[in-house]
Amino acid sequence: GLAGGATALIAILSYNAMQIGVMGLLGAATAGLFAGWGIALPWWAWSFIAIAIVAVLGYRQVDLSAKILTVLVLAEYVVVLILDLTILKTGGDSGLSVAPF
Repeated sequence: GLAGGATALIAILSYNAMQIGVMGLLGAATAGLFAGWGIALPWWAWSFIAIAIVAVLGYRQVDLSAKILTVLVLAEYVVVLILDLTILKTGGDSGLSVAPF
């Protein structure tokens, strides 16, 4: 009915507004990161680059996106595992002990 259609419209508008905000945030964060490395592009350029990457991955079907996501998640796990092992080895700020609390 009318309430369902209105709810769907609000949901679509909200999701689109959220996506616009996320792309702006991604562009600003990426601009700051790469500016530290000497690559100065405005935030909106990084946002458009991200939109282009998403469009290409969407056009190439979900399989490619899923494969890329799998590789990125595995890389994230490796980074966290290395961090955990380093903390266990060095003891962190206050050291690690096997003594009971």
